[in-house]
Amino acid sequence: MAPNRPSPWFGAFLFFLTLIAAVQALTPAPFETHRCPVCRHSFEPLLAGSGTQTGMRLDFRPLGPIATPWPIPDCPKCHNVWFPSETTPLVSRELQTVAKTVRSTSYVRLASAPSYHRLAVTSEALKKPARELAMLWLAAGWQWEGTTNRLQERACRNQCTAWLDRHLDSKSVRNGAPDFEAVLLRADLFRRAGDFDNATAWLNRWAPQPAFHSGLAPRIIARQRLLIAARILNPEPLEDPSMRRPGTPLKARPLKLAPPAGH
Repeated sequence: MAPNRPSPWFGAFLFFLTLIAAVQALTPAPFETHRCPVCRHSFEPLLAGSGTQTGMRLDFRPLGPIATPWPIPDCPKCHNVWFPSETTPLVSRELQTVAKTVRSTSYVRLASAPSYHRLAVTSEALKKPARELAMLWLAAGWQWEGTTNRLQERACRNQCTAWLDRHLDSKSVRNGAPDFEAVLLRADLFRRAGDFDNATAWLNRWAPQPAFHSGLAPRIIARQRLLIAARILNPEPLEDPSMRRPGTPLKARPLKLAPPAGH
């Protein structure tokens, strides 16, 4: 990707969170047996096969008959969750870390929590990169939105914010090209928290940069400014009809986690 140019459709970020095939309706995936890497229990999870994205929220959550976040295997015995096609399997010490976390009292209490909430917990134990953790907590918050537990949804959003700030403050990000998706997501998190002054200051800091003058960035920034001026806290759509591109499928693939350090 050329420097100072946003990726088309903010593709990397959307691929990270959705992993969707664009077809006309949400359909289930064929049953496939999975074996939990922790307790070795075999089961057949109900996963989604495909869906249609008809729009996008300002926190990059796809809208339409689509599974967001993408369903992942959830062991009914020990409640461990994982990405089934991860290309770099956990090494012994990492598996021990996950097993210890899954068997902890605090994790057992999360048995009924959404899958990405638990995945974020085990990923923190594995010391995954800050950006990856931020996106997992964001996805966990999306799952909590479907319940009446707004405290948990807000807590996940706060965790997302903390890890995103750590990522944005890292030396590699500060000294490199802007992380477009992370910057624009941070603006939305400011607004959702009711921190309208910082949301405005954040947009004023980044909007003049040439990197934010193309693609969807100007539309996202303009939409955020309108919502900030109206003091709106809710999750809001971009309302951009160009987000749907009929006949242009996105290949459904599982999330590919970064290899552990030292591998």
